[in-house]
Amino acid sequence: VSENEAFVSDALRNLHLAKGKNSKINIHLFGLPKWKNYEILELAYLHELNSHLALQYYIDYTNPETTAFVETFRYNFKTDPTQYAFQGYDVISYFMSVLHQYGRSFPAHIEHHEKSLLQSNIKLKKADNQSGFVNTGIREILYSGNWSIRAWE
Repeated sequence: VSENEAFVSDALRNLHLAKGKNSKINIHLFGLPKWKNYEILELAYLHELNSHLALQYYIDYTNPETTAFVETFRYNFKTDPTQYAFQGYDVISYFMSVLHQYGRSFPAHIEHHEKSLLQSNIKLKKADNQSGFVNTGIREILYSGNWSIRAWE
């Protein structure tokens, strides 16, 4: 695990060469969120090495729920939703589902209520006794060999 762009690029190139076109080596690479923003990293390496990255936010536009949200948003507001629209929808959806399931006693159940949403996964943990909660949910994405990127559930 490294955040050094040159090292990551070199390591992925070497893994790509080791795998080769006719090799029977099956590689699944797990990396850091920063990797998707590296400029010198060959995007083909991420796809050909079946790379998994853990992100806080990722919108999978192949998800039917996401498609429905985008269409409804466009119809109502005559524009595409921003990341803040997705974030607002996710937060409201999460808390409404907890409220619906547990009623007024929902605060006691927040730590036990995980939910996969449009942009993020929410899994709240108590930070400490002096403050509120922290979202520890992640969204794992997969770069697959057919050049698709999708959320991995």
